[in-house]
Amino acid sequence: MKTYIAIFLVVLFAFSCSTDTGITAHNGSIDTWQLSVSKQNWEKVAKKQVPDSDFELLHHSGKAYLIAVSQAGELTEEVLDKIATDKLMGALPNAELSIKTVVALHSVNLLHVSTQGTEGGKQIVYDGWFYSGAQGTIQLIFRLNSEYFLANPDIVNEILAGIHLK
Repeated sequence: MKTYIAIFLVVLFAFSCSTDTGITAHNGSIDTWQLSVSKQNWEKVAKKQVPDSDFELLHHSGKAYLIAVSQAGELTEEVLDKIATDKLMGALPNAELSIKTVVALHSVNLLHVSTQGTEGGKQIVYDGWFYSGAQGTIQLIFRLNSEYFLANPDIVNEILAGIHLK
């Protein structure tokens, strides 16, 4: 029975990554992880804003942007925490830390750091999800309009559900 379930899950995953389903897969640069997202909701950006990012995606609403960065090598929890906090606190000159917690997802722990501030008179949220382990270090950083973020919490959940560590 377990064999049939495993085969079904492998077939289901392979089918969900095909272009016929409207799902597209983006591989991390260190080839130890993949992100599957809906082509209806997210589009890969041709000209990246962060040169060392693996890929960047723009939400169809135009109000959410995702930057994905990965690096080989595992960091300690303390170093990952410092890097994540410093990166998001430095994203806006008036950033305030709103969330800093560890969340279990897909049997691994992710550091969740979120900051908010203003930019051009608009409230902006930087919401980051960070992993470091045997697969390397992965950073998923969202830049969102604050009102849109609060009204659409599933926008982040969709991305988190699409993470596949190899």
